[in-house]
Amino acid sequence: MIIVAALWIILLLRVHGKGLNQRNNGFGGLGMEIYDLICNDLGGRLISQKVIADWPKLGINMAVNNYALPETSAKYILPICQVPKLLLWIIQHP
Repeated sequence: MIIVAALWIILLLRVHGKGLNQRNNGFGGLGMEIYDLICNDLGGRLISQKVIADWPKLGINMAVNNYALPETSAKYILPICQVPKLLLWIIQHP
């Protein structure tokens, strides 16, 4: 099993020019899309919500404004064998 935070998935998408026209949360948001993918398609589960994204502590606080990154995020646990499918989803995302 591996723990994955949605904020890192959103960061990867945005840095690579993907999901720029989507908001982070709510209906049609990246957060809902990530939840659906991990919990319904990859056999993962939600382990915590509203985890504070401490971007400055991680040394990427400038990216918050440049990429409209979330201030909070969800964390998931999923089987490590599903990581390639998660990465493929990130690569193929519009």
